[in-house]
Amino acid sequence: MAEIVLPVGTEHVTVEEVSGLLALAIHPVPPSGRVVSYLTKQVLSENGQELGVPINGDDMAALAVIWEGLPSMQQGIPEALWPRYAEAFDNAPQKPEWLPVPVWRNDALNAGILRVDAEKEHRRALSTAIARGELAALNHVRLPVTLAYPGALVTIDALREYAAKFGVRLRVAEPARHADASEEDSSTRPRFTIPARPLRVDAAILRLEPDTAIEVCTSLAGTHGVAVGSAKDAIEFIQGTIKRQAEGHYTMQEAAEIIPAARGFDAQDFLDTRMHPAFASGALVLVDPKDGGRVKRRPCRDFHDWVTPANMDKWLASDGFAYRWPVEKQPDEKRAFGTQTGANTVHKLGTRRDVLDPVIDLAVRNSTNPADHAAVWNAFTGLADSKEPPDPLISYREGEVLYRGGDGPTGINRAAFLKRMKRRAEKRR
Repeated sequence: MAEIVLPVGTEHVTVEEVSGLLALAIHPVPPSGRVVSYLTKQVLSENGQELGVPINGDDMAALAVIWEGLPSMQQGIPEALWPRYAEAFDNAPQKPEWLPVPVWRNDALNAGILRVDAEKEHRRALSTAIARGELAALNHVRLPVTLAYPGALVTIDALREYAAKFGVRLRVAEPARHADASEEDSSTRPRFTIPARPLRVDAAILRLEPDTAIEVCTSLAGTHGVAVGSAKDAIEFIQGTIKRQAEGHYTMQEAAEIIPAARGFDAQDFLDTRMHPAFASGALVLVDPKDGGRVKRRPCRDFHDWVTPANMDKWLASDGFAYRWPVEKQPDEKRAFGTQTGANTVHKLGTRRDVLDPVIDLAVRNSTNPADHAAVWNAFTGLADSKEPPDPLISYREGEVLYRGGDGPTGINRAAFLKRMKRRAEKRR
Protein backbone atom coordinates (compact mmCIF):
# COMPACT_ATOMS: atom_id res chain seq x y z
CA MET A 1 0.00 0.00 0.00
CA ALA A 2 1.26 3.51 -0.82
CA GLU A 3 2.27 5.47 2.26
CA ILE A 4 2.91 9.03 3.39
CA VAL A 5 5.33 9.30 6.29
CA LEU A 6 5.43 12.69 7.97
CA PRO A 7 8.19 13.94 10.28
CA VAL A 8 8.02 13.37 14.03
CA GLY A 9 5.56 15.68 15.77
CA THR A 10 3.68 16.83 12.64
CA GLU A 11 0.18 17.99 13.55
CA HIS A 12 -0.98 19.47 10.25
CA VAL A 13 0.12 20.22 6.71
CA THR A 14 -0.78 23.03 4.34
CA VAL A 15 -3.16 22.63 1.42
CA GLU A 16 -0.23 23.42 -0.89
CA GLU A 17 1.63 20.33 0.38
CA VAL A 18 -1.21 17.79 0.14
CA SER A 19 -1.16 17.13 -3.61
CA GLY A 20 2.63 16.74 -3.61
CA LEU A 21 2.51 14.28 -0.71
CA LEU A 22 -0.13 12.16 -2.43
CA ALA A 23 1.75 12.22 -5.76
CA LEU A 24 5.01 11.15 -4.10
CA ALA A 25 3.26 8.30 -2.27
CA ILE A 26 1.53 7.04 -5.42
CA HIS A 27 4.64 7.39 -7.62
CA PRO A 28 7.59 7.10 -5.19
CA VAL A 29 11.20 7.64 -6.18
CA PRO A 30 12.50 4.24 -7.39
CA PRO A 31 16.01 2.94 -6.69
CA SER A 32 18.60 5.15 -8.36
CA GLY A 33 20.35 4.23 -11.59
CA ARG A 34 19.35 3.44 -15.15
CA VAL A 35 18.66 -0.04 -16.50
CA VAL A 36 19.11 -1.42 -20.01
CA SER A 37 15.66 -1.50 -21.60
CA TYR A 38 16.74 -3.26 -24.80
CA LEU A 39 19.70 -3.51 -27.16
CA THR A 40 20.34 -2.35 -30.69
CA LYS A 41 23.41 -3.00 -32.80
CA GLN A 42 25.68 -0.47 -34.41
CA VAL A 43 26.72 -1.28 -37.97
CA LEU A 44 28.55 0.62 -40.72
CA SER A 45 26.71 1.50 -43.92
CA GLU A 46 28.36 1.32 -47.34
CA ASN A 47 29.44 4.95 -47.07
CA GLY A 48 30.97 4.40 -43.64
CA GLN A 49 28.14 5.94 -41.61
CA GLU A 50 27.28 4.33 -38.29
CA LEU A 51 23.70 3.09 -38.09
CA GLY A 52 21.63 1.65 -35.26
CA VAL A 53 19.47 -1.32 -36.25
CA PRO A 54 17.34 -3.79 -34.25
CA ILE A 55 18.88 -6.95 -32.82
CA ASN A 56 17.35 -10.24 -33.94
CA GLY A 57 17.22 -13.71 -32.41
CA ASP A 58 20.52 -14.86 -33.93
CA ASP A 59 22.22 -11.73 -32.60
CA MET A 60 20.92 -12.43 -29.10
CA ALA A 61 22.13 -16.02 -29.33
CA ALA A 62 25.63 -14.77 -30.20
CA LEU A 63 25.57 -12.35 -27.28
CA ALA A 64 24.39 -15.10 -24.92
CA VAL A 65 27.54 -17.08 -25.72
CA ILE A 66 29.79 -14.04 -25.21
CA TRP A 67 28.04 -13.06 -21.99
CA GLU A 68 27.85 -16.53 -20.49
CA GLY A 69 28.24 -16.28 -16.74
CA LEU A 70 26.89 -12.72 -16.56
CA PRO A 71 23.34 -11.97 -15.31
CA SER A 72 20.68 -12.51 -17.97
CA MET A 73 19.25 -9.57 -19.89
CA GLN A 74 15.82 -10.58 -18.60
CA GLN A 75 16.96 -9.65 -15.10
CA GLY A 76 17.76 -6.12 -16.23
CA ILE A 77 21.30 -4.80 -16.59
CA PRO A 78 22.01 -1.88 -14.25
CA GLU A 79 24.14 0.90 -15.68
CA ALA A 80 26.92 0.16 -13.19
CA LEU A 81 27.27 -3.39 -14.59
CA TRP A 82 27.19 -2.52 -18.30
CA PRO A 83 31.00 -2.02 -18.52
CA ARG A 84 31.39 -5.73 -17.70
CA TYR A 85 29.23 -6.67 -20.68
CA ALA A 86 31.04 -4.24 -22.97
CA GLU A 87 34.43 -5.56 -21.83
CA ALA A 88 33.33 -9.18 -22.34
CA PHE A 89 32.22 -8.32 -25.88
CA ASP A 90 35.47 -6.49 -26.68
CA ASN A 91 37.62 -9.39 -25.39
CA ALA A 92 35.61 -12.18 -27.01
CA PRO A 93 37.78 -14.25 -29.42
CA GLN A 94 34.84 -14.59 -31.81
CA LYS A 95 32.35 -11.77 -32.05
CA PRO A 96 30.05 -10.21 -34.67
CA GLU A 97 31.12 -7.29 -36.83
CA TRP A 98 28.78 -4.94 -35.00
CA LEU A 99 28.60 -3.41 -31.54
CA PRO A 100 25.78 -3.91 -29.03
CA VAL A 101 24.35 -0.54 -28.00
CA PRO A 102 22.15 -0.27 -24.90
CA VAL A 103 18.96 1.78 -24.85
CA TRP A 104 18.42 2.94 -21.29
CA ARG A 105 15.29 3.07 -19.19
CA ASN A 106 15.29 5.70 -16.47
CA ASP A 107 12.67 4.61 -13.95
CA ALA A 108 13.39 7.61 -11.73
CA LEU A 109 12.70 10.02 -14.57
CA ASN A 110 9.56 8.12 -15.66
CA ALA A 111 8.23 8.14 -12.11
CA GLY A 112 8.99 11.86 -11.88
CA ILE A 113 6.92 12.57 -14.99
CA LEU A 114 3.99 10.60 -13.60
CA ARG A 115 4.41 12.35 -10.26
CA VAL A 116 4.07 15.79 -11.88
CA ASP A 117 0.85 14.74 -13.59
CA ALA A 118 -0.51 13.13 -10.42
CA GLU A 119 0.17 16.28 -8.41
CA LYS A 120 -1.66 18.41 -10.94
CA GLU A 121 -4.72 16.12 -10.97
CA HIS A 122 -4.80 15.88 -7.18
CA ARG A 123 -4.57 19.65 -6.85
CA ARG A 124 -7.78 19.95 -8.89
CA ALA A 125 -9.49 17.18 -6.92
CA LEU A 126 -8.37 18.78 -3.65
CA SER A 127 -9.99 22.11 -4.52
CA THR A 128 -13.26 20.33 -5.29
CA ALA A 129 -13.13 18.27 -2.08
CA ILE A 130 -12.56 21.37 0.09
CA ALA A 131 -15.33 23.31 -1.66
CA ARG A 132 -17.77 20.43 -1.09
CA GLY A 133 -16.73 19.97 2.54
CA GLU A 134 -15.28 16.50 1.87
CA LEU A 135 -11.94 17.63 3.32
CA ALA A 136 -11.79 20.08 6.22
CA ALA A 137 -9.36 22.96 5.68
CA LEU A 138 -8.72 25.61 8.33
CA ASN A 139 -7.58 29.21 8.16
CA HIS A 140 -5.00 30.85 10.43
CA VAL A 141 -7.48 31.04 13.36
CA ARG A 142 -8.49 27.39 12.81
CA LEU A 143 -11.93 28.16 11.34
CA PRO A 144 -13.19 26.07 8.39
CA VAL A 145 -12.76 27.47 4.87
CA THR A 146 -14.14 26.30 1.54
CA LEU A 147 -11.42 27.86 -0.61
CA ALA A 148 -8.26 25.84 -1.21
CA TYR A 149 -5.75 28.64 -0.74
CA PRO A 150 -2.13 27.40 -0.31
CA GLY A 151 -1.67 28.38 3.34
CA ALA A 152 -4.83 26.72 4.63
CA LEU A 153 -4.19 23.92 7.13
CA VAL A 154 -5.28 20.29 7.04
CA THR A 155 -5.06 18.23 10.22
CA ILE A 156 -3.38 14.84 10.25
CA ASP A 157 -6.64 13.05 11.02
CA ALA A 158 -8.44 14.79 8.15
CA LEU A 159 -5.60 14.07 5.75
CA ARG A 160 -5.44 10.43 6.84
CA GLU A 161 -9.14 9.95 6.02
CA TYR A 162 -8.83 11.80 2.71
CA ALA A 163 -5.69 9.91 1.58
CA ALA A 164 -7.32 6.57 2.32
CA LYS A 165 -9.79 7.23 -0.52
CA PHE A 166 -6.85 6.90 -2.92
CA GLY A 167 -5.34 3.84 -1.30
CA VAL A 168 -2.69 5.87 0.52
CA ARG A 169 -1.87 5.24 4.16
CA LEU A 170 -0.60 8.07 6.36
CA ARG A 171 1.48 7.88 9.49
CA VAL A 172 3.64 10.20 11.55
CA ALA A 173 7.13 8.94 12.27
CA GLU A 174 7.87 8.05 15.88
CA PRO A 175 10.85 9.46 17.75
CA ALA A 176 13.89 7.20 17.56
CA ARG A 177 14.65 5.59 20.88
CA HIS A 178 18.38 5.49 20.20
CA ALA A 179 19.11 8.28 17.79
CA ASP A 180 22.38 8.04 15.97
CA ALA A 181 23.95 11.47 15.66
CA SER A 182 25.65 10.38 12.44
CA GLU A 183 22.33 9.71 10.69
CA GLU A 184 21.26 12.38 8.25
CA ASP A 185 18.04 14.18 9.09
CA SER A 186 15.75 14.90 6.16
CA SER A 187 15.87 18.60 7.04
CA THR A 188 19.62 18.64 6.32
CA ARG A 189 19.27 17.33 2.75
CA PRO A 190 20.57 19.85 0.19
CA ARG A 191 17.73 21.35 -1.83
CA PHE A 192 18.11 22.59 -5.39
CA THR A 193 15.59 24.37 -7.61
CA ILE A 194 15.67 23.48 -11.32
CA PRO A 195 14.57 26.30 -13.67
CA ALA A 196 12.39 25.76 -16.72
CA ARG A 197 15.39 26.26 -19.02
CA PRO A 198 18.55 25.07 -17.22
CA LEU A 199 21.83 26.04 -18.90
CA ARG A 200 24.10 23.83 -16.83
CA VAL A 201 24.18 21.53 -13.81
CA ASP A 202 24.62 23.49 -10.60
CA ALA A 203 28.28 23.25 -9.58
CA ALA A 204 27.17 22.54 -6.00
CA ILE A 205 25.44 19.33 -7.20
CA LEU A 206 28.52 18.24 -9.15
CA ARG A 207 30.64 18.56 -6.02
CA LEU A 208 28.45 16.09 -4.11
CA GLU A 209 29.10 12.36 -3.92
CA PRO A 210 26.92 10.55 -6.52
CA ASP A 211 24.80 8.76 -3.90
CA THR A 212 24.16 11.86 -1.75
CA ALA A 213 20.45 12.26 -1.05
CA ILE A 214 19.15 15.64 -2.24
CA GLU A 215 15.84 17.34 -2.90
CA VAL A 216 15.09 18.64 -6.39
CA CYS A 217 12.37 21.28 -6.68
CA THR A 218 10.53 22.32 -9.82
CA SER A 219 7.85 24.94 -10.35
CA LEU A 220 6.29 24.86 -13.81
CA ALA A 221 3.12 26.74 -14.72
CA GLY A 222 1.52 26.37 -11.31
CA THR A 223 2.70 22.80 -10.71
CA HIS A 224 5.18 22.53 -7.85
CA GLY A 225 7.13 19.37 -7.17
CA VAL A 226 9.79 18.16 -4.77
CA ALA A 227 11.60 14.89 -5.50
CA VAL A 228 14.08 13.13 -3.25
CA GLY A 229 16.84 11.22 -5.01
CA SER A 230 20.57 10.94 -5.43
CA ALA A 231 22.86 13.62 -6.81
CA LYS A 232 23.61 11.25 -9.71
CA ASP A 233 19.90 11.04 -10.61
CA ALA A 234 19.56 14.82 -10.45
CA ILE A 235 22.56 15.32 -12.72
CA GLU A 236 21.15 12.86 -15.27
CA PHE A 237 17.75 14.58 -15.14
CA ILE A 238 19.21 18.07 -15.63
CA GLN A 239 21.60 16.96 -18.37
CA GLY A 240 18.74 15.18 -20.12
CA THR A 241 16.65 18.35 -19.98
CA ILE A 242 19.52 20.44 -21.37
CA LYS A 243 20.08 17.98 -24.23
CA ARG A 244 16.38 17.80 -25.09
CA GLN A 245 15.99 21.56 -25.10
CA ALA A 246 19.18 21.98 -27.16
CA GLU A 247 17.47 19.80 -29.75
CA GLY A 248 14.54 22.24 -29.75
CA HIS A 249 12.01 20.31 -27.64
CA TYR A 250 10.28 21.84 -24.62
CA THR A 251 7.35 20.52 -22.63
CA MET A 252 4.24 22.67 -22.63
CA GLN A 253 4.84 23.54 -18.98
CA GLU A 254 8.42 24.61 -19.70
CA ALA A 255 7.29 26.78 -22.61
CA ALA A 256 4.57 28.28 -20.44
CA GLU A 257 7.27 29.37 -17.98
CA ILE A 258 9.82 30.62 -20.51
CA ILE A 259 7.67 33.07 -22.49
CA PRO A 260 5.83 34.60 -19.49
CA ALA A 261 9.14 34.99 -17.64
CA ALA A 262 10.41 37.15 -20.48
CA ARG A 263 7.17 39.16 -20.75
CA GLY A 264 6.02 39.37 -17.13
CA PHE A 265 2.95 37.15 -17.60
CA ASP A 266 1.50 34.55 -15.24
CA ALA A 267 2.74 31.13 -16.42
CA GLN A 268 -0.32 29.08 -15.42
CA ASP A 269 -2.69 31.61 -16.98
CA PHE A 270 -0.65 31.61 -20.21
CA LEU A 271 -0.81 27.81 -20.33
CA ASP A 272 -4.53 27.57 -19.58
CA THR A 273 -5.90 30.54 -21.54
CA ARG A 274 -3.45 30.77 -24.44
CA MET A 275 -1.65 27.50 -25.15
CA HIS A 276 -4.51 25.09 -24.48
CA PRO A 277 -7.00 26.92 -26.75
CA ALA A 278 -4.31 27.28 -29.42
CA PHE A 279 -3.74 23.52 -29.40
CA ALA A 280 -7.48 22.83 -29.47
CA SER A 281 -7.92 25.07 -32.52
CA GLY A 282 -4.94 23.54 -34.31
CA ALA A 283 -2.95 26.79 -34.29
CA LEU A 284 -0.27 25.35 -31.97
CA VAL A 285 1.36 22.12 -33.13
CA LEU A 286 2.50 19.71 -30.40
CA VAL A 287 5.02 16.90 -30.86
CA ASP A 288 4.50 13.46 -29.31
CA PRO A 289 7.85 12.38 -27.75
CA LYS A 290 6.89 8.76 -28.36
CA ASP A 291 7.35 8.91 -32.13
CA GLY A 292 8.01 12.54 -33.04
CA GLY A 293 4.63 12.87 -34.78
CA ARG A 294 2.03 15.56 -34.32
CA VAL A 295 -0.33 15.16 -31.36
CA LYS A 296 -3.82 14.47 -32.72
CA ARG A 297 -7.15 13.10 -31.53
CA ARG A 298 -6.29 13.12 -27.83
CA PRO A 299 -6.03 15.73 -25.05
CA CYS A 300 -2.69 17.46 -24.65
CA ARG A 301 -0.42 16.49 -21.76
CA ASP A 302 1.27 19.54 -20.29
CA PHE A 303 4.12 17.63 -18.67
CA HIS A 304 4.67 15.25 -21.60
CA ASP A 305 3.98 16.79 -25.02
CA TRP A 306 6.61 18.94 -26.69
CA VAL A 307 6.52 22.29 -28.41
CA THR A 308 9.31 23.72 -30.55
CA PRO A 309 10.33 27.39 -30.71
CA ALA A 310 9.47 27.37 -34.44
CA ASN A 311 5.95 26.06 -33.79
CA MET A 312 5.47 28.55 -30.96
CA ASP A 313 6.55 31.46 -33.17
CA LYS A 314 4.29 30.28 -35.99
CA TRP A 315 1.30 30.23 -33.65
CA LEU A 316 2.16 33.57 -32.03
CA ALA A 317 2.52 35.20 -35.46
CA SER A 318 -0.74 33.71 -36.82
CA ASP A 319 -2.70 34.95 -33.79
CA GLY A 320 -1.21 38.43 -33.97
CA PHE A 321 0.90 38.43 -30.82
CA ALA A 322 3.70 41.01 -30.84
CA TYR A 323 6.19 38.81 -28.97
CA ARG A 324 8.06 35.66 -29.99
CA TRP A 325 10.04 32.84 -28.38
CA PRO A 326 12.86 34.43 -26.33
CA VAL A 327 16.37 33.46 -27.36
CA GLU A 328 18.48 32.50 -24.36
CA LYS A 329 21.95 34.01 -24.50
CA GLN A 330 24.56 31.46 -23.54
CA PRO A 331 26.57 32.32 -20.42
CA ASP A 332 29.90 34.05 -20.99
CA GLU A 333 31.97 31.74 -18.84
CA LYS A 334 33.30 28.69 -20.68
CA ARG A 335 32.91 25.24 -19.21
CA ALA A 336 36.37 23.89 -19.89
CA PHE A 337 37.20 20.24 -19.32
CA GLY A 338 40.58 19.66 -17.68
CA THR A 339 41.72 23.26 -18.27
CA GLN A 340 41.27 26.64 -16.66
CA THR A 341 38.08 28.58 -17.39
CA GLY A 342 38.38 30.48 -20.61
CA ALA A 343 41.05 28.24 -22.13
CA ASN A 344 38.61 26.92 -24.72
CA THR A 345 36.99 30.18 -25.80
CA VAL A 346 35.31 29.59 -29.16
CA HIS A 347 35.26 32.42 -31.69
CA LYS A 348 32.43 31.54 -34.06
CA LEU A 349 33.28 32.74 -37.54
CA GLY A 350 30.42 31.04 -39.33
CA THR A 351 31.95 27.71 -40.35
CA ARG A 352 31.86 24.30 -38.75
CA ARG A 353 35.66 24.12 -38.58
CA ASP A 354 35.95 27.39 -36.66
CA VAL A 355 33.31 26.31 -34.16
CA LEU A 356 34.81 22.90 -33.40
CA ASP A 357 38.51 23.51 -33.95
CA PRO A 358 39.38 24.63 -30.37
CA VAL A 359 37.62 21.69 -28.74
CA ILE A 360 39.21 19.28 -31.24
CA ASP A 361 42.59 20.71 -30.19
CA LEU A 362 41.62 19.85 -26.62
CA ALA A 363 40.64 16.31 -27.65
CA VAL A 364 44.03 15.89 -29.36
CA ARG A 365 45.80 16.93 -26.15
CA ASN A 366 43.67 14.56 -24.07
CA SER A 367 44.07 11.65 -26.50
CA THR A 368 46.18 8.61 -25.65
CA ASN A 369 47.68 8.82 -29.16
CA PRO A 370 47.31 12.25 -30.84
CA ALA A 371 48.44 10.81 -34.17
CA ASP A 372 45.63 8.24 -34.18
CA HIS A 373 42.41 9.85 -35.38
CA ALA A 374 40.30 7.07 -33.83
CA ALA A 375 41.92 7.74 -30.45
CA VAL A 376 41.20 11.45 -30.85
CA TRP A 377 37.55 10.58 -31.61
CA ASN A 378 37.39 8.63 -28.35
CA ALA A 379 38.74 11.65 -26.46
CA PHE A 380 36.33 13.92 -28.34
CA THR A 381 33.31 11.80 -27.36
CA GLY A 382 34.63 11.71 -23.80
CA LEU A 383 34.51 15.50 -23.70
CA ALA A 384 30.98 15.54 -25.08
CA ASP A 385 29.85 12.89 -22.58
CA SER A 386 31.41 14.62 -19.56
CA LYS A 387 29.37 16.22 -16.79
CA GLU A 388 30.05 19.71 -18.15
CA PRO A 389 31.00 19.49 -21.85
CA PRO A 390 33.20 22.34 -23.09
CA ASP A 391 31.51 24.76 -25.46
CA PRO A 392 30.18 24.24 -28.06
CA LEU A 393 29.63 20.55 -27.25
CA ILE A 394 26.25 19.51 -25.85
CA SER A 395 26.27 15.72 -25.53
CA TYR A 396 27.23 12.37 -27.01
CA ARG A 397 24.46 9.93 -27.89
CA GLU A 398 23.89 7.10 -30.31
CA GLY A 399 27.27 7.45 -31.99
CA GLU A 400 26.97 11.19 -32.60
CA VAL A 401 28.35 14.27 -30.86
CA LEU A 402 25.77 17.04 -30.62
CA TYR A 403 27.08 20.61 -30.57
CA ARG A 404 25.96 24.20 -31.07
CA GLY A 405 26.68 25.17 -34.66
CA GLY A 406 26.28 28.55 -36.30
CA ASP A 407 22.64 27.78 -37.18
CA GLY A 408 21.72 25.94 -33.98
CA PRO A 409 22.29 22.41 -32.62
CA THR A 410 23.81 19.95 -35.10
CA GLY A 411 25.81 16.72 -34.91
CA ILE A 412 28.91 14.95 -36.16
CA ASN A 413 29.42 11.17 -36.24
CA ARG A 414 32.59 9.11 -36.20
CA ALA A 415 32.93 8.78 -39.97
CA ALA A 416 32.53 12.52 -40.54
CA PHE A 417 34.94 13.28 -37.70
CA LEU A 418 37.63 10.99 -39.12
CA LYS A 419 37.27 12.63 -42.55
CA ARG A 420 37.57 16.01 -40.90
CA MET A 421 40.71 14.94 -39.05
CA LYS A 422 42.20 13.64 -42.32
CA ARG A 423 41.59 16.99 -44.02
CA ARG A 424 42.97 18.79 -40.99
CA ALA A 425 46.14 16.72 -41.07
CA GLU A 426 46.60 17.29 -44.81
CA LYS A 427 46.27 21.07 -44.39
CA ARG A 428 48.91 21.11 -41.66
CA ARG A 429 51.53 19.24 -43.63
